[in-house]
Amino acid sequence: MGESTLKTSSLMGPIRLFLVRVVAALLLINLFVAGLAGFHLYRSRQEQENKIATQTQNLAQSLSLTLSGILDKSSVGLFAVKTEAERQLHRGPIDHTSFQAYVLAVREQVPELDGLRVTDAQGTILYGDHVVPEARVSFADRDVFIKSKGNPAPV
Repeated sequence: MGESTLKTSSLMGPIRLFLVRVVAALLLINLFVAGLAGFHLYRSRQEQENKIATQTQNLAQSLSLTLSGILDKSSVGLFAVKTEAERQLHRGPIDHTSFQAYVLAVREQVPELDGLRVTDAQGTILYGDHVVPEARVSFADRDVFIKSKGNPAPV
């Protein structure tokens, strides 16, 4: 019995060593696979962040160009209305019917605007869309009118 126990215990050493090596190899393989998965997730996240950054920049640029176009059209429209008012004032009093039609025509060319209205020096709205001259609505109390009246700048 002593010999069989001795042979079994001497066999257990190599088997045990083999099992330890197999378990260690499996752990290393699992660790390697987990590392690859982590690296892939990291790279995937970087790619998604880059894609999102590019899309955000494209959207911002598109919005900037759109707003710039709207502001340019609005500026040209305002300049046209100003020029027409000055032209009519140079010849005499403004012809209400023709100037009102002109303002509405310019307003139609810039549909992004909520409205286009013309006031007199006192701030009373005289021309534009949805304007009833008899109502005598005034912008005189609004900050933008007060500032522009105090510091008139040529358009």
